[in-house]
Amino acid sequence: MALIPKLISASAIQRSYKKVIEMAKETKEPVVILRRNKPEAAVVDIDTFEELSKKADSYDELRALRTIAQSEDEFKEGKAEKFTSLSDLLNED
Repeated sequence: MALIPKLISASAIQRSYKKVIEMAKETKEPVVILRRNKPEAAVVDIDTFEELSKKADSYDELRALRTIAQSEDEFKEGKAEKFTSLSDLLNED
């Protein structure tokens, strides 16, 4: 990924959105849309979007597995509390 992203103003994308999409597809780099000189959104090609989505899903899954492992360790060490209802859990101090 480029160190400095490609930037385009919101008004420029309104005039030439096809060029922006082609640029994102060809370079596989995000094109950042500026509104009042502040980043507002980014355009990426569909392959990059799908790759990022898969990575995000994998990260979420890994984080969930780590949390489960930590919970199991706490349970084995006797640090976990057993709740019989959701209201018991929510009323915990």
